[in-house]
Amino acid sequence: MNPSQANERRKYIRITTVFPVEFTLLDESGQKITTWLQGFTNNIGKGGLCLEVNDLWWGFWDRLHVGANLLVHIRLPFGKKLITACAHIVWCSRKQQEHFSRCLCGLEFFDIE
Repeated sequence: MNPSQANERRKYIRITTVFPVEFTLLDESGQKITTWLQGFTNNIGKGGLCLEVNDLWWGFWDRLHVGANLLVHIRLPFGKKLITACAHIVWCSRKQQEHFSRCLCGLEFFDIE
């Protein structure tokens, strides 16, 4: 076990499978305040997921912050099942890559179908 694994103690295992995700930001009353946006899972577990989003338009990055609420649709590739969940951002990081910007957000589910 490497040091980073020893320091990270999760209650549930994380799966590093990539699934397409559609999401929209919600206001305090649960109403949608943005159009539907696209990203994908970086990893996923029982209590939440890591959402990866590339190349959001300028000015939107500030809306993805700790505490923001999202409505998330996760599409499973080999079924017609759509998973719908409400989640809040518990951590967020933004990295400038060579040709695009990459944002990773840790989401914690608070309501899931």
